[in-house]
Amino acid sequence: NVESWLRIQAPQGDVGTVIGFGGNYWGTTNMELVNKQILDFDDFSNLVDINEGEILTEAPEDTFPFVVDAYLEIGGEEGEESERVDVVGNQLVTFVVEFNRDMDTEIPLTVRFGSYYPYADYEVAGEYVSPRVWKGTMQLTTIIENGYQLWSVSNGKAAGTDLKLYTDWGRFPFKIDTSAAQAMVMQADSTVNGINLTWMQDDFETLAGYNVYRSDAEDGYYERLNQYVIPADTKEFLDDGVEPGKTYYYNFTVVQSDMTESEPSGKVTATALDTLAPNIYHTPVFNAFTGSNLVISANVTDNVGIHTATLYYRTAGTDEWKSQTMTNYNDKYSAVIPAVEVTIEGLEYYIDATDGISHTLKGSAEDPYAITVKLAVSASDKGDVNGDGIITVMDAMMLLMHTNDRVNLDAEQFARADLNDDGVLTAAEALRIIMYANDKISSIL
Repeated sequence: NVESWLRIQAPQGDVGTVIGFGGNYWGTTNMELVNKQILDFDDFSNLVDINEGEILTEAPEDTFPFVVDAYLEIGGEEGEESERVDVVGNQLVTFVVEFNRDMDTEIPLTVRFGSYYPYADYEVAGEYVSPRVWKGTMQLTTIIENGYQLWSVSNGKAAGTDLKLYTDWGRFPFKIDTSAAQAMVMQADSTVNGINLTWMQDDFETLAGYNVYRSDAEDGYYERLNQYVIPADTKEFLDDGVEPGKTYYYNFTVVQSDMTESEPSGKVTATALDTLAPNIYHTPVFNAFTGSNLVISANVTDNVGIHTATLYYRTAGTDEWKSQTMTNYNDKYSAVIPAVEVTIEGLEYYIDATDGISHTLKGSAEDPYAITVKLAVSASDKGDVNGDGIITVMDAMMLLMHTNDRVNLDAEQFARADLNDDGVLTAAEALRIIMYANDKISSIL
């Protein structure tokens, strides 16, 4: 699905215009893949043509640090040569990560893997064996689900620079196959309806059926899920009583004809799909003033965790949305619309939060929040609450009526009354307006 790729797009230009790209492209020498990633005149006639030129066959060193290769090795003990493999079972495995440039070996690299986003179910302990190679070992067991796993590599930095390693996830796969090591094998797959369990066994020929057990912890209490013995010809069970995003551990036993149970099978684990969308608590912003940055904030929560929260905004009456990734402190997320974007044309915005699976919106592209932008209140306007061009006792009375819940000032009136710009009106500000109106002080500020 090329729409999920990071793609290179040529700018628009005259027919016959060519941009040289030689000596910059690395990652594959397969021209079919290269041409699928690059959008240029070959795809749309209004774009200029990109000449791929010489395609690099070695990873460039003068870029941000990135993972060149991530793979598994087995063997290598007592002088024997290690073997690179793509499929592993219940065994001791070496995880190897190679980089394009020397890394800061004092910063511990975080290496994880898993079968679903963010591919971080299991963490591998290890260390740099050279400035460009990291190795770690892990004993794989039946607790790790069979099937394809994907790497996640993060928390690195190029040596002697501030260039950080951006998280590399979902790019390098390997497969775990432990079925040959067990006579009683169970598999667990997360679905939108729960966790579906399937199993097989070849130890028992005469049996009454099966029991399925579940625990919240690997070595915790395993509770039987089926009320009645599952028939011998049924080798499937749907656990629909799971909490979204929670990890569970399972095994099963064979119920023999005399109703005695076998030893439990090897454990499997699965995390229920996070079917609960994030919650956004947001007080809309309806007014702003030119000349100042505008902060949009919201409280965003999720039962598992927030992947990203994004603010989308645009000048009112335009079609193009701009975006800012919202930063957070605990559950408080915020983003800043630069002052240059806060114009008297007004603004529209909405917030999109995702946990990596589900999205929640406050506002939307079709029905955004609207912000009225007024010219900023200057220092010379302070104290003139009603905007009639002079400062009188009436302005102080309007301020006091607001503080005593007799009237609500509009945004501009409030800004004119807020002499110290702290967002709160006080009797002291009303007194200062009165003193200025009666020539007791020479400056309103």
